[in-house]
Amino acid sequence: MAAIFWGEPYDRRTWSSGSYYLSRALERAGVLAGAINGRPPKPVDAALKAIAVDRSRERWMARYTVGAPTRVAASLAAYARGRRLFSQIDATLQVGAYYRLDRLPRVRSLMRTSYHDGNLGVFLRRPDRVLDPGARSTKRAMAAQRAVYDGIDVIFAMSDWLRASFIEDFGQDPGKVVTVGAGANFEDVPGDIPDRSDSPPRFLFTGKNFVRKGGPTLLEAFAITRRRHPDAELWIVGPPPFSAPPGVRCFGYISRSSPDGDAQMARLYRDATAFVLPSVFEPFGWALLEGMSRALPCIGARACAMPEIIDEGRTGLLSRPADAADLAERLCEIADDPQRAAEMGRAGRERFLERFTWDVVARKIGAVVGERLGERA
Repeated sequence: MAAIFWGEPYDRRTWSSGSYYLSRALERAGVLAGAINGRPPKPVDAALKAIAVDRSRERWMARYTVGAPTRVAASLAAYARGRRLFSQIDATLQVGAYYRLDRLPRVRSLMRTSYHDGNLGVFLRRPDRVLDPGARSTKRAMAAQRAVYDGIDVIFAMSDWLRASFIEDFGQDPGKVVTVGAGANFEDVPGDIPDRSDSPPRFLFTGKNFVRKGGPTLLEAFAITRRRHPDAELWIVGPPPFSAPPGVRCFGYISRSSPDGDAQMARLYRDATAFVLPSVFEPFGWALLEGMSRALPCIGARACAMPEIIDEGRTGLLSRPADAADLAERLCEIADDPQRAAEMGRAGRERFLERFTWDVVARKIGAVVGERLGERA
C-alpha cells in the first residue's frame, strides 16, 4: 500500500503525530510500500487559503479544507509525488477526504481506501459549528465529499459513531465502511505502572481547545467536587495559563516533540489519579488512550465516540455533556473510592493494549485490504 497524508508523513507535526505512528505501524505489519505528502506546495497552499478567506477564522479554515480548489490541488500534489510508487503497489490509503484519486491515471486500477477521524457530516453537528448546514455552499461541500467517498473502495473509520455518519449522511454501502479504531501517539507503550498515592485526588485534563473539550464545565464541576474533597487538584495542560481558582494548576502548552516536554507529560500522567476529557464534541479522543495506557481511570462524556473508548463502570466513567453537576458526581466517585479507581485504571490499560494501539489498527487495515484484494482476484 501507499499511504497519503496531509503533510510530511514522518514529521510529528503532521496530524498530531498520527501520520508518523500509523506509517511506522503499517511498516511493521509489512503492508506499507511508501508514504506520500499530499499537501500542495507552500505557494499553492497559501493561494488556496487566500481564496477561502473569511472574517471568522474557524469558517475560513472550514472553507479551506472542504473547498473544491483544495481538493483538486491536493489530488494533483499526491499524484505528482507518488506517480512512480503507484505503479508498484496494490492499494492506496488516503487519510481524510482531500483527494479524488479515482480520477487519476495509474490509480484508477488500484484498490482505493481511506482512513478518517471525522467528516463534514459530523462536523456540522458540533455545538460550535461555524458552517450553516442549510447554506448552498455547505450542501455543495457535502455533495463533493460524497463524490470522494463514492470513489473509494473501502472506508476505514476510527469509530462506529463515525461509521454511521458515512452510511447515513453520505449514502455509503455499509459493507465498504469498516471500523478499525485508532492508536495512541507515542513511540513505546509505557512499561510498568508505579503505585499511585491515594491522596490527594488529582485530575488531569489535556486539550488546546478548552471550550470544545468541556473545560468550562470541568471547572464548574471541580468547584463542586472541592466542597467534598477540599484537597482535590485539577491539572490543566493545553490552553494558555489563566487565573485559576483554588486547587487548579495550569501548565500551559507542553510540546511532546521535545524530550523535556515528553518527560513532563510522563510525570503528570504518573502522578495523576484520573484523566478527564468531558468534551462536547470529540472526533475520537486520542487523549483518552494516553490516559488508559498509563492505567488511569478515564472520565469522558456520553458524546461522539467516547462511549466506545470508555467501558463505563469498568475502565472509567461517563457524564452527561455540559452537565457540571453530573460530572462532579463522576469526579467524586473517583475521589471517594481510590481502590475502585485503581482497578478501573488497570482494566483500562488492558483494554488499550487489546484494542487501541497503532499496531492493532495496522493489522486490521492490512487484513481487510488483503481480503478485498483476494476477492478481486
